[in-house]
Amino acid sequence: MAVGKVLNRKLLLNKLNASGVTAKLFSFPCYENTFFGKEIGAFLRGEFGGINDVHPKLASILYAMDRFEKRQEIVGLLTQGVTVICDRYVDSNIAHQSSKLPVSEQKEFIDWISDLEYNFNKMPIPDLTFFLNVPLDISKEMVLKKKKRSYH
Repeated sequence: MAVGKVLNRKLLLNKLNASGVTAKLFSFPCYENTFFGKEIGAFLRGEFGGINDVHPKLASILYAMDRFEKRQEIVGLLTQGVTVICDRYVDSNIAHQSSKLPVSEQKEFIDWISDLEYNFNKMPIPDLTFFLNVPLDISKEMVLKKKKRSYH
């Protein structure tokens, strides 16, 4: 769904930099820059079956491992005092993949993804998370205006 992530992350990054805060943006998935990012592209192109035919656990592993490939760089920047902004981090994986399951299975699944990302992969826990809430009709309108993605 289109909610204005690109514009908002750009505004945030510019505001931080203008305020003297050193900040770096990571946008996930890294379709062309990581092994798992390329696999996510294949998944989204339907090369592993329909998006809703692949179990959310398997799909979520692709997204988690894509982030894991950038972990060392992220941790290094945080250690240097750089503010790291991540577009589509762990909560995005949780939201997208858990929504494919019955409500009765979502809590256990959310706990599983959190364990995978934060305990197994040791991804940094965010200090702050923004959720962009846009009415569905506006989001649909924005999607229609966007350039079609190719997921190379």
